[in-house]
Amino acid sequence: MVNVIFNTKFIPFIKLMILISLALFVYSCKITLRGSRPVTIPERTINKDSMAQDVKNQMVQSWNLYKKYAWGHDEVKPLSLTAKDYYTQPLLYTPLSAYSTLRMMGLDAEADECKELILSRLNFDKDIVVNHAEVVHVVLGGLLSAYEADKDDRWLDLAADLGERLKRVFNSPWKLCYRNINLKTGEVSGDNSTPDELGGLMLEYGVLTKYTHDSTYFNNAFASLKSMEIRKSKINLMGSAMDIRSGQWTNPESNIMEGSEIWIDNLYKAAVLFNNAELYAMFTTHITAIIKYLREFTDNGTWYENGNMNYGTQVHPEFSMQSCNIAGLLTQYGNIKEAEKIFESIIRYWSEYGIGPEQMNYKTKQVISAAYLLRPQPLYSAAIMNKYIADSRYLHAGDYFYTSMVKFCRNGDDGFAVLRDVRTLEKMDEMDYYFFGTTLKYAYMLYHPDAANMLDSHVFSAAGMPFNKVR
Repeated sequence: MVNVIFNTKFIPFIKLMILISLALFVYSCKITLRGSRPVTIPERTINKDSMAQDVKNQMVQSWNLYKKYAWGHDEVKPLSLTAKDYYTQPLLYTPLSAYSTLRMMGLDAEADECKELILSRLNFDKDIVVNHAEVVHVVLGGLLSAYEADKDDRWLDLAADLGERLKRVFNSPWKLCYRNINLKTGEVSGDNSTPDELGGLMLEYGVLTKYTHDSTYFNNAFASLKSMEIRKSKINLMGSAMDIRSGQWTNPESNIMEGSEIWIDNLYKAAVLFNNAELYAMFTTHITAIIKYLREFTDNGTWYENGNMNYGTQVHPEFSMQSCNIAGLLTQYGNIKEAEKIFESIIRYWSEYGIGPEQMNYKTKQVISAAYLLRPQPLYSAAIMNKYIADSRYLHAGDYFYTSMVKFCRNGDDGFAVLRDVRTLEKMDEMDYYFFGTTLKYAYMLYHPDAANMLDSHVFSAAGMPFNKVR
């Protein structure tokens, strides 16, 4: 028999190691459980055919309101029943946003009149200073998506004319694009730009290159993206604003809120659409850093904070309505586990006041920006997850988002109106153009399987424009 002599001087060390291992195990369990508790949401028997028809009816009524009170303008104002333009001359934002949704819903008569309005009235010989990124997403994207749908060369002619006018926006010291441009004179302005405005342009400009065979568009957008990308921090995070003349970040806060949520989505969609390995690798680098450094587990959910780009430390525990698209993006990327965790927080974010505010402190639940602007992001994530994950929770959650939006934002027979404050449910005189191109589109996709199947064959831009994956 062998006698084992145990040196007692190692006992304190062994005890310490056991305690550390136990603490790590408990913390691991805590992390696994925190943020994953499901939120109770209203569940009912959902007749998807009936609900798809309901969304379609809302689209028709809202479109008719635009026709009656704002024909030829950018938007209709649902309370005053007047028109709104973003600039001194309209660019037909609502028709350009609505066209693909009308086609998706089979509303061909409405789509035909929408097309006729755009092709008969839209021109870019206008002495107006526009936001470059917004025009790329809404106008250029809308024209190119429409061209893909019916191959009418007039769509492409307009897109090419606009693209040519916008080229000068890239003439900057570091190839970072200016924020604004005059459509008539080509004069550029706006030195302080967001990541969305600098790096969220690959999709639309890449499609324009595809159909015009002018590589300048893709190359310009890629150069701006690359110039921003090489200015990422050592931990691969971006800031919130950059001076394009100096190439220096003017705001080192990193987040996935307004100004920073479109570029990462656009990057992934462009990588998929163009089968571009470099873009895909770039996306993987950045989404990995976002998850690693901006994700926070709390007792009431899994969130993405506003953090310091250089250290990943928290600046503000803020979450926004625009952040809610991250679950859908992660689902399409294939990170289902992470998507499911953050989606539970999206439900919690929405249910705190019965409808989601623009921005909220997720720790204190204090509202930072109280409006609900008919945003699509929660419905976008619900529609995608309902399509690709075999769990009825996503249908019920999306149904909860849609029905509460109808309940609180429906303006009688006069379309919908945004809420000034989700706590008081006071309405404002706005029905933004993207409501037609995104919010109602994703609601329809939630309930209508054939519409949802377009997720297999198309990518959808930040403005809701579908682009065919077939090359």
